[in-house]
Amino acid sequence: MFQAALSFERVGRRSDYPINADALHRGTISENPAFRPIVKIEMEPAMTERMRLNRKAAKFEPESQFESPQKLAEEPGLTLGERIATLKRWAELVDRRLSSVAEGMPSRGNQDLDAELLREIEICREELMQRVKDDGT
Repeated sequence: MFQAALSFERVGRRSDYPINADALHRGTISENPAFRPIVKIEMEPAMTERMRLNRKAAKFEPESQFESPQKLAEEPGLTLGERIATLKRWAELVDRRLSSVAEGMPSRGNQDLDAELLREIEICREELMQRVKDDGT
């Protein structure tokens, strides 16, 4: 969530005034040309993290956005459900790479790394799924 605060700046010098709803309603402050409104918005850290994260890329190209499955599992910019779904999507991408090698397609020799990555993804996904069961969320 976020919090918003409204103050007014007197033209020529700054001073914060407590906002009186009646004064605002009557227009004695807000319509006075000697004052101009200042709005301050403070966001929670998780909110700023969500804004910093390229959510679309994170959800659909997780390998390019996260150093490891554990980093994705800990990402505050995604909801718990989004993290679980993204880990599943990442596992499917890695599994497809491994399957193509098994079918004879050329590889870059990364089968062992991909197998380990798939194992890490599944461990993280199972931990998050367990958290859902434990929390009932």
